[in-house]
Amino acid sequence: MQQMIAETLKEDPEAGYNPPKVRRTKIVNEKGKKRVAHLAGIREQWYFHIIVEVMKPIIMKRLSNNSVGCIPGRGLHGGKKKLESLVRKGFKYFFKCDVRHFYDSVRIDIVINELRKDIADERFLYLIEKIYRYQKKGILIGLYISPWLANYMLISADSALERTPGVYMIRYVDDIVAVSSNKKVLREASVKLMKALGKLRLKLKKNYQIARFDYIGKKRRTGRRIDFMGFYFYRDRTVIRRCILINATRTARKLHKAKSEGRRYYSRQVRGLVSLMGWFKFTDSYDCYLMHIKPYVNIGKLKKIISKLDKEASKNDRLETGNMCGDAA
Repeated sequence: MQQMIAETLKEDPEAGYNPPKVRRTKIVNEKGKKRVAHLAGIREQWYFHIIVEVMKPIIMKRLSNNSVGCIPGRGLHGGKKKLESLVRKGFKYFFKCDVRHFYDSVRIDIVINELRKDIADERFLYLIEKIYRYQKKGILIGLYISPWLANYMLISADSALERTPGVYMIRYVDDIVAVSSNKKVLREASVKLMKALGKLRLKLKKNYQIARFDYIGKKRRTGRRIDFMGFYFYRDRTVIRRCILINATRTARKLHKAKSEGRRYYSRQVRGLVSLMGWFKFTDSYDCYLMHIKPYVNIGKLKKIISKLDKEASKNDRLETGNMCGDAA
């Protein structure tokens, strides 16, 4: 790897690291959307990790504390806690938006120009630029380095919102929520955000909204909830997004039906349901768990099944490695 990186020179584009002209892809269904994930080989993944390890301190130094997603230690639950703390402090209005076709619209030359503000080493910038040699527009979803570059690109957009007095923001990759008790100030902040994105040749989706947040009146409830990061945020509670809730309850019933008919469970369904339990644990949705999941499946037994499957897979890997070593000897 050291030799390959040393040979990657701008003067000789064919030497050293060269990305594949055509990458293997995988279709990923995420919240009703079909995304194309691009796959990298093991040596190419090492190359990405080496670059990110060098670049990480520079990005983290400039990245806003209110930016979450695709960064170690800053996941969904961290963003949820930040927004809930703002709800407790109290605000009247919110501005919610996301960047239109973000990953596909980012231009590589603009990414390099932005990085040049913090990185003076032109050779290092060329190592990044060469990853997208055959794709001048769009940072590929699925590559380890892409989320880091995506977060770096939106640092100026974060700054445009945070410098507006009376406005507090949280960004999850390209989804942004800003809150304030003054609707006029939020409109000014939205204009600043659009200008900052325009300099990066990006723009917001047309469905952005500035609305009154959920309000509990004397007679009835008014205002809108905030749909963000897979949660519905209300003034007095936080619940799971409807599509995630339906997915969990349907999977529980499928497992219950398989057991009653004497069939085995599918590994994918077992792992999927156990992974969704975190949504119930950290939201005000425990009653739903008691009504629609607990009567049908035993989560403790499902965890034991996963543990057994992992042990068997690990044992098989050790046996294959041992056979390979024996053959080589």
